[in-house]
Amino acid sequence: MMDKVEKRIEYCVQSISDTPAENSIFDDAIARVLGPEHRERARGFGFGVAPSKVDGQIQSNGRVRELEGKVGALEEKSQHGSGIHGGIAHTKNARCQLLHWYTLEEEEIVAKGRIASTDPSAKVHHVPIRRDCWKVWVEEVYMGHLNLYRLTDEFRVLSEAIGSTIAWPKSSIGLI
Repeated sequence: MMDKVEKRIEYCVQSISDTPAENSIFDDAIARVLGPEHRERARGFGFGVAPSKVDGQIQSNGRVRELEGKVGALEEKSQHGSGIHGGIAHTKNARCQLLHWYTLEEEEIVAKGRIASTDPSAKVHHVPIRRDCWKVWVEEVYMGHLNLYRLTDEFRVLSEAIGSTIAWPKSSIGLI
């Protein structure tokens, strides 16, 4: 019996320099001191808990923490960013250029205005603008015959919307 205890202590002293795994119950500090777990038992978790289930949960929690960190970094980056999508909270009432919404070859400026709202639940003439659009005040129009991105009962073309708000695709808005 004493030989067994001495061997365990020697093993623990040798492995003390190796840090135990944070994301696995098969190589944590308890497993190093008490030895490997029996096949269908997990110490300290009560009756009916299998080591494979606990280990899978621990690893998925680690992955969740990693992804939460990445999301936080992306949110911080977007708050300090620039351009159309960066710093969205600071765009209210910002001057902007409305670009041609169905011409893909070049960015043609069709109007100028101000951002009224970036909230997807905001409404333009009683219709929600949804995720892909921003609510924009139209101040100057350079291509009056252009159909609106979202037609309303009041307006069909851009020239009719001068002095009013319209829904315009945020991918076709350039901040000035």
